[in-house]
Amino acid sequence: MKIISTTFKKPRIEIIVKEGEKHLWDKFSVHHYMDKLLPSSSVFYTFYWMKDNQEILVGCCGVLFQIAKNFTARRFTRIVVLPEYQGLGFGSKIINVISKFYKDNKIEKIFLSTFHPRLGEFMRASKHWTASANNLKEFNKNELDKSSTIKNLRDGVSMYRYNFIGWAEYELLYNPILIRKLKNELADIKKESGVESAAYKAKLAEYNATPKSIPIPDTPIVELTKEFEGHIKSKAEHKKLFIKNKRKVLSAAERKKLKQERKDAKN
Repeated sequence: MKIISTTFKKPRIEIIVKEGEKHLWDKFSVHHYMDKLLPSSSVFYTFYWMKDNQEILVGCCGVLFQIAKNFTARRFTRIVVLPEYQGLGFGSKIINVISKFYKDNKIEKIFLSTFHPRLGEFMRASKHWTASANNLKEFNKNELDKSSTIKNLRDGVSMYRYNFIGWAEYELLYNPILIRKLKNELADIKKESGVESAAYKAKLAEYNATPKSIPIPDTPIVELTKEFEGHIKSKAEHKKLFIKNKRKVLSAAERKKLKQERKDAKN
């Protein structure tokens, strides 16, 4: 018997990203574990696999503006890969391509929270993602507010919370959980031994040597179908919109007064 030795290479997958096709959400909503509504304020992206010169719809994601005090931020919502294309790596490509696109356009933080174990474990193993606060915190229905959209999940399921840091290949990556841990240890040693102690100085040196941020290289990836400036509002505009639409919590007396004013206006 003749034995042929060969190596199989994974074929290169070509993907086209399109923005704004919200009418296609109905194709994906039935496969998502949360409610079936797509947040109206999200920027919606669809992903097509180019195979034999044909565009095959395989997945989608939404991106929401997130207000942050000292940096610009976005977060993912409604990441879906159609069942027949799951397991081929499209989910990881979706979050990496969009995250890199936003990083290249000066958005400092991109967050992703998910209960999906495969996507969560991909981020855990990746050098391009780092754990956020409360990563792997177990789901508890009793902690949800009445408007929550994930009440159908069982208690004890862990949520993966990660932040995209970029394409840089570093052994030491920015880790907010480690930074917070070192800060707490530093404060404890300061309280017990004082700033002149050898233990405090050693811990301070460890804290100062730990990377607080990672430089992101300017590496272009995919050109989306719409210019960045054309569909993403500035941080200032979003803040104005947020403040304008934020619901004010009225006292009982204020509610009564408002009800009376509306009644008088009708009459």
